[in-house]
Amino acid sequence: MTITVWDSSTEKPVVKKADPRRIGGHGLHLVHTVSDRVVVALRETGKRITAHLSLTPKQSTIGLRGIVLPG
Repeated sequence: MTITVWDSSTEKPVVKKADPRRIGGHGLHLVHTVSDRVVVALRETGKRITAHLSLTPKQSTIGLRGIVLPG
């Protein structure tokens, strides 16, 4: 499965070390944690970030929203 997002910032994103005292700045760390591979494509008008995730039969679904967690 792949998930792609785009934003208008032309700065390369930086994965920050997890810090429970910091407000914000955890998103890319979380994406890298659950992804097999993350690709950043810089553009003149922003960037495209694509996360590649492997979904296997060992994973379980919680609730009705389809939240998938590693099994």
